[in-house]
Amino acid sequence: MGRDNPGRRFPVGRGLVRLDLAAHGAAFASCAAGGIIVESIILVAAASHHAATIAFRLLSIEKLTKQTRPGIEVAFSVVQIALCMCCVVMVLVAIALGTHGIFHGESLDAVAVAAFALPGSVAIATTARLACGPARAGAAPSRADAVLSAVPTALAFGVAFCDVGIAAGRLDALAGLLAVLVLCARTVINLGQTLD
Repeated sequence: MGRDNPGRRFPVGRGLVRLDLAAHGAAFASCAAGGIIVESIILVAAASHHAATIAFRLLSIEKLTKQTRPGIEVAFSVVQIALCMCCVVMVLVAIALGTHGIFHGESLDAVAVAAFALPGSVAIATTARLACGPARAGAAPSRADAVLSAVPTALAFGVAFCDVGIAAGRLDALAGLLAVLVLCARTVINLGQTLD
């Protein structure tokens, strides 16, 4: 009878971690598509958050499982690099469009923004469950990161439904730039957690 190898054992809550990764993957695809179709800056920024979350989660999994097979390590590294490059590109796009949008904000399809951001609410729920549930000792995010990861989706719904007397395009630009700042904070938190 074979024994489990502790070095290769996936953290407690494996199913929940996979569900969280799937939720963020779906939210990333939706927000990225919405950012292009609706030309929404907050959706582009939200997509970068979802991609970053997947990269952070994979980094934690790789650290905890201590995989020794070179092929798996290479696969993890390739995916993480691709996600990081994707995040950098989207952040640069969000900054460029956001800076322009503050001064030249145009009309925005609020319903479409909300629809494309909707899958993010599922990702918020799975991340919150992961941060507070039995998987807390495994590949779970810190609670601070879980809260911050919800900000882009909340901002997208705010842009879609809140009337604060600012043109929708300008509000979208401001929300997108704020989401970029939040992503910087999340990066610091996750790097600190990984290096700890």
